[in-house]
Amino acid sequence: MPFALDKLDATEVLHKLINAAADQVPFGGGVLNYVIDTVFFPSPEVDVWKEMEGQATKLVEARMDEMMSALGANAAANLRARLRAFGNGFRQLRYLTDRDERKARLATMLASVESAVAECVALPNAQLLPMTDVLRPLALAHVAVLMEQKEMEPHRYEHQSALNEAAVMYSDLAGALFHRAMAWRRAMIAESVGRLVITDMFVNERAQTKQVRFVAYDRFYNNVWQPGTNGAAVVTVTTGTLRMDRVDTGYADAEKETYRKLTAYDEQVQGEYTALWNQKLLNFTKEFMQLVDWPGRELEKKGTTFADRRLRTFPVAPSPHRSGVAGVLDRLDLFLEQQMDQFSLSGPRYVQTYRLPAQALAGTDAVMHYRADTYDTAVACIYFIARGRLDRAKDLGDALVAAVDHDAIGGGRIVAATRGGELLDRGLANTTSIFPHDGGRRDVGNMCWAGLALTRLYHRTGTYRYLHAAETIGRHIVDTCSVADAWGGFRGGEDHWGTPYPWRSVEHNVDAFSFFANLHHLSGDAHWKAASESARTLVLACRVEEKRDVVYYVTGTTETMALNRGVVPTDTQSWTALAGIDPGPAQGYSLIYMMHNMDTTSAGFAGTRFAREGKEVQNEATAGAAMALRLAGEEFHTAADRYLDSLVSQIQKAPNTDGYGVVATPANEADTGPGLGWKYFNFLHVASSAWTGLALLAKDDSGANPYANLAGVGRH
Repeated sequence: MPFALDKLDATEVLHKLINAAADQVPFGGGVLNYVIDTVFFPSPEVDVWKEMEGQATKLVEARMDEMMSALGANAAANLRARLRAFGNGFRQLRYLTDRDERKARLATMLASVESAVAECVALPNAQLLPMTDVLRPLALAHVAVLMEQKEMEPHRYEHQSALNEAAVMYSDLAGALFHRAMAWRRAMIAESVGRLVITDMFVNERAQTKQVRFVAYDRFYNNVWQPGTNGAAVVTVTTGTLRMDRVDTGYADAEKETYRKLTAYDEQVQGEYTALWNQKLLNFTKEFMQLVDWPGRELEKKGTTFADRRLRTFPVAPSPHRSGVAGVLDRLDLFLEQQMDQFSLSGPRYVQTYRLPAQALAGTDAVMHYRADTYDTAVACIYFIARGRLDRAKDLGDALVAAVDHDAIGGGRIVAATRGGELLDRGLANTTSIFPHDGGRRDVGNMCWAGLALTRLYHRTGTYRYLHAAETIGRHIVDTCSVADAWGGFRGGEDHWGTPYPWRSVEHNVDAFSFFANLHHLSGDAHWKAASESARTLVLACRVEEKRDVVYYVTGTTETMALNRGVVPTDTQSWTALAGIDPGPAQGYSLIYMMHNMDTTSAGFAGTRFAREGKEVQNEATAGAAMALRLAGEEFHTAADRYLDSLVSQIQKAPNTDGYGVVATPANEADTGPGLGWKYFNFLHVASSAWTGLALLAKDDSGANPYANLAGVGRH
């Protein structure tokens, strides 16, 4: 059978799609049917999509150095699974004639193709060049789906807008991948630093003479991974006979000649590699610019055109709060319920972490629409338990159980964030879905928060699956993350690839202290108490006493028993107090330190920064600080109420509020500061809302403190 993928002229097909976009359709039967029947599956003997899967399989089997092979195989295996899921859906489209069913399938396929593209980008640099053979037809399929949507609903500019952004995205992506690949390709030459292997030859000790050979190597010569330590020799220069008993200029001359040839070789490789990328991808993606409605795109940027967007949050236009019956907690309930129901109305599900305003849904932050965090889900679960809303709490708890049970690696792990609306990833054998940017890490903090929620749910309901899942998480943390030095505690967990985080976090260990204390209370097993005390030891080791009354907790450690003194988060003060880890005078002093060093205002609202060096109010941290201050004693009540009043006021008055939830920050953005490196934006936020609700409840019920010992938390 001829290899149809090699013969596929993607540029020719793209030109036909461009003509279709200009209403000069050179074929009948619809855009997508043409692509399905003529390009990808023209006959039973030819299946281009199967061959794309084969290309991904080759990436899985490609042999490079050990580390790169492991990373590449993992990413390529994910890509192959994505392609298979998308290809199966693509095939079935030819059989769907019902308009509504076809529209629904197209919308689903857009999410699938975006995930497949993300997997392409995740491949190691060494695999980017062969990946272009997959990306070209994948991009064609993506464009065809968008054009089919446009053809079905030509009155909705939403579809042309999506086509605009996809075309620009592929052009930008091609350039970014090329630069990544080029930087890597050049790094394979002489180890990127001009390293030469220098060998003495024909040494004559009596005559004091020798020759010297200079060799430069290329590990990816001729675009093929070369065996051995150095790769293939690409430049070789040998001196004439040199004198050993004095300086001989022949050595320097030969070395200089070697570097001259190496520079010429590097320039030759750049030219050839650029030409190859032009042929494989860059020239192709340049053509995408013809699909863009440039005047319409400019109008969209100015906000002067209507765009009925593919992404929506619900309710689309929230009703303003006017009822005197509904209090603040009722409104927070409603917001969190709506965040649970964005993608599914019943059953196990995560909360949608952020509710994006309309302008953000049309911009680069739109991907956050699909973010569903384990942490936010756990805090919302604890809030609903405290509110007596067990129906909601159980749905969230069941989702946490499912995320543990279906984790792709397993053993008690739970990912940091899933994709909203798709708790289980059908394209990856019904494993727990992963939010594509940073959701794949499995860190101790998120795992402990899931455990805090599940132990509370078991404490309240007596349903064993919640305790079983919590103990499974706990065993994984103890077995894989314990540190056996004088400071004890638990290291950070692991990244998406399973690489351990060597550092230890105070926040994580505060979480672990309370989580393991809960397990000890529920089971009576002494090893949970030992684990809880180990976490306490680490937290106390991270306490800094500059003076007797100047005390604070840093963010944690480096890879060894060394404090990371440059980062001092608000939560390491407030959460340590809430957990009761250090109940002596140090607890009060650290809260005073927090008030003096983290307090700020943004847009007229009081609050705390996320960390000492951060910028602007961050409301999740503010709510935790308010609760800690309120529970610390009457001398702190005034400060606590100032923060609580600010949070309640923001529900009604902060920019981008809807009158029901709490934004992550009333500022345009809140920077967490050096050493942390992420930002919060002025979006409605589940964690900020749930923490605000818990802080308000804790004024009358200390059991609303998520770190409270279960012995003091009611069962009804």
